[in-house]
Amino acid sequence: MIKGKNVLPVLLIIIFLTFPIFTQEMDKTPVKRKFLTLTIKGDYMSITDPIFEDQYNSEKYAPEGEIQVRISGNLYLWGSYALVTARREWFEWSSKALVNPDFQWENTLKKHHYSLGAGYFIGLSEPGEFCINFQLGISFITNNDLSEKYQISSQTISDSISEKETDIGVTGELGISYCFWRNLFAEISIGYLYATEIIEENREEIGGLRIGLGLGIRF
Repeated sequence: MIKGKNVLPVLLIIIFLTFPIFTQEMDKTPVKRKFLTLTIKGDYMSITDPIFEDQYNSEKYAPEGEIQVRISGNLYLWGSYALVTARREWFEWSSKALVNPDFQWENTLKKHHYSLGAGYFIGLSEPGEFCINFQLGISFITNNDLSEKYQISSQTISDSISEKETDIGVTGELGISYCFWRNLFAEISIGYLYATEIIEENREEIGGLRIGLGLGIRF
């Protein structure tokens, strides 16, 4: 697992590898690219949220959708949505027979990540060409949609709790895409989300490192 303290060396390595492309593009007229970009990603997230760490594994995989709209030259606005879920089950436990041998329990916790901001791209969006994106923005994290299901023999009881609390954080991302056919491209990205929330009267850090891999199309 990549911890938060290791994020800076990883970013420096990526910047070093992409620096030749950056210096090459600085000598050129800003590249005109398509007006609209849509991307679907699968994210690996190293989450620092104590709610996830205490009750679930700290690493999560999340689907994410992103849209970019070019506004001027190489500048664009972007927005994204990611759904982070975690699940616990209690189907096997050595002392469960002391409660009820037919007892089964599971719950699912969800967090909704809404992000928006501005970005800058370097490179071409033509087949066989690379493009680099730098993004900064703010994120709105809505937690927690908690659903629970209890089952004893053939009787099932379901319950759900929805909290409307929203926390605000900042996010940054570096992405590299490769256009492999017409307007279709593949992308890999690395970013970090920082936000805090109050848990039991203590302010805790939430968010963490995010590594994404996806496919997209430009119009």
